[in-house]
Amino acid sequence: MRKAIAGAITLTTLTVAIQSIAQTPPPAPIMPPSLPAGHVVNLMTNEGSGTFGVQWRVADVRIVEVPAAINKDRYKTTYQIEPRAMSTDFDDSQWERIEGKDLAPIIRESRRLAM
Repeated sequence: MRKAIAGAITLTTLTVAIQSIAQTPPPAPIMPPSLPAGHVVNLMTNEGSGTFGVQWRVADVRIVEVPAAINKDRYKTTYQIEPRAMSTDFDDSQWERIEGKDLAPIIRESRRLAM
């Protein structure tokens, strides 16, 4: 009889513990605030490009082999695109000017680089 009562108490305790755990909702995920865009600009239009006072330019590029900068013991060479128009003082004045609306077909061509 004592074993039956002890078993019933244990079973009741486990049942209450399981029910309280099962009823606890999971914590809400931490999400960044969802803010609507304050201003949307399409740079592939003349109006959008004009917002920032920019002019799209294109040039033919070539892929050149250069010495590897990292993993020199494993790789002797790597490849990069020339000309490298990465610095702010890069002179692209000789590059062809295009309008924003003409940018999409040029991006699709694999031998052209849009900057």
